[in-house]
Amino acid sequence: VAAGIYLVARLNFLFVLSPHVLQAMTILGACTALIAALIGVMQTDLKKILAFSTVSQLGFMFVASGLGAFSAAVFHLTTHAFFKALLFFAAGAAIQAMRGQRDITQLGGLKDRMPITAWTFIIAAAALSGLPPTSGFSSLDAILWQAFERGHYFIWFMCFLSTGLTSFYIFRAAGLTFFGEPNSPLDDFRHAQEPKLTMVVPMMLLAAISLLGGFASWPAMLGGANRVMSWLAGAVAYETSRAPGAHTQGTELIVTGITLLWVIHFAIIGWIIYAQKRDVPIRMAARFKRLHALIVRSFYLDVIFEWLVARPVMWFSRRVLSDEIDATFVRGLIFDGTGRTVGLAARFAHALQTGQLQMYLIYSIIGTVIVLGAFVL
Repeated sequence: VAAGIYLVARLNFLFVLSPHVLQAMTILGACTALIAALIGVMQTDLKKILAFSTVSQLGFMFVASGLGAFSAAVFHLTTHAFFKALLFFAAGAAIQAMRGQRDITQLGGLKDRMPITAWTFIIAAAALSGLPPTSGFSSLDAILWQAFERGHYFIWFMCFLSTGLTSFYIFRAAGLTFFGEPNSPLDDFRHAQEPKLTMVVPMMLLAAISLLGGFASWPAMLGGANRVMSWLAGAVAYETSRAPGAHTQGTELIVTGITLLWVIHFAIIGWIIYAQKRDVPIRMAARFKRLHALIVRSFYLDVIFEWLVARPVMWFSRRVLSDEIDATFVRGLIFDGTGRTVGLAARFAHALQTGQLQMYLIYSIIGTVIVLGAFVL
């Protein structure tokens, strides 16, 4: 997950040589963030929700990289590592406690059985949504402000929509998993309990970092010093585009305030609908059947990938690489051909071994004539 962002950040001196590549990176990153967030809204598998959230957050990081704000991308990559690890920890604990059940519509009420797991998940969800004072707020706000401040308003708007959707689906998952009435079998629910200390201690440590890590680079508009961002900017050779600071801190405060209201609004909606009024999603799905089916099927991206990438690659691998190149050239010519050549040479050598001294003398004379002839010529 980290390799792509790290690669771009380390090789920033190459990427800045092509503004078109950076522009394409920004657009693809924004589209990835938005589409993955939309897909995450309709997922019911808890691990798939977190997986699509990872894809969406990578989109944010590539947006920052495409804008030339490599330090913001690396900063969000760092904070994301903490709260996403915590989300997977807490989700894994819940799944293990419920005997492998991953469907969030079949869970619920686990807060009463697993309070530590539930509240650490909530802290990580707040960080993923970019709510203050979590670490996700500082890093995500830096990316959105870079997009707005540098004049990429449409990119900012796409990221703005993505943050709302992210807040919605992660608090939807939290509400369905840990709050409300349990939808699981009574025996499974009674079996649920907190994991061992080997999991609880790391979860609490990650929760502390996710909750308080944002203060390490608190925005200057809120009285902070952006320490981590400043340090990372010094480690990156080229922070491209024009330097931040063309707008006042008041503008940044307004933009950040609007984003926070947007995120909190969706967090509350996701919480209320899926933790309290669980019949609403069913009615909405029935009303918007086509849109619901489109998002549930991940915009048919898996089908498109299968027909455009997977099947052609498999056909080419089987018919060309395996049946032709491997069978004819690699096995037929190199491996089998080498063996046959050695066998022929062995049979030829065997035929020469007659045991007759006269024949060996003739071979010696013929060899001497050939060598002398070649030397003379």
